[in-house]
Amino acid sequence: MAALIVASAVSAHSYTHNGIQIGHAWALATTQSTSIACLPLNNINPLPDRLINATSSIAHISFVSATGTTQKTIDLLPNKPVPMRAAGLHLALTNIKHPLKSGDHIPVTLTFERSGQVRIELYVEAQSGK
Repeated sequence: MAALIVASAVSAHSYTHNGIQIGHAWALATTQSTSIACLPLNNINPLPDRLINATSSIAHISFVSATGTTQKTIDLLPNKPVPMRAAGLHLALTNIKHPLKSGDHIPVTLTFERSGQVRIELYVEAQSGK
C-alpha cells in the first residue's frame, strides 16, 4: 500500500491500523539530543508483519533491542504482543532538534512491511522522579 494513511485513534494514545494495534505511544522528556520512545505493538492479522521503519521530522529513530543493540526491523507475529519499555525493546530518538517537554507531541510515521504506513503521535512524558 503506497498511500500514507492516518490511523484511527482508539483512545488518546492508542491506534489501530490495518490489523496492527499500537498501544500508548510515549517518549521521555529531555533537554538533551537523545531520548527513548515506547509503543506496544500487536498484530491481529493472520499473517506475520514487521515494523521496518520509523521516521520523524524532529529526530532520527532507530530500533534498540533489550540487549542494547540496534536492529533493522521489529517482527510482529500474529496475536503475539510486542511490549516496549525503557530497559527492553524500544525506539531510540537521536539528533533531537529541540528539548522535549512533558505534554509535547512528536509526529512519527511508522512503516510496516505488509500493513503500510501510519502516522501517530508520541506523547512526551516526564521522567520518573523529576
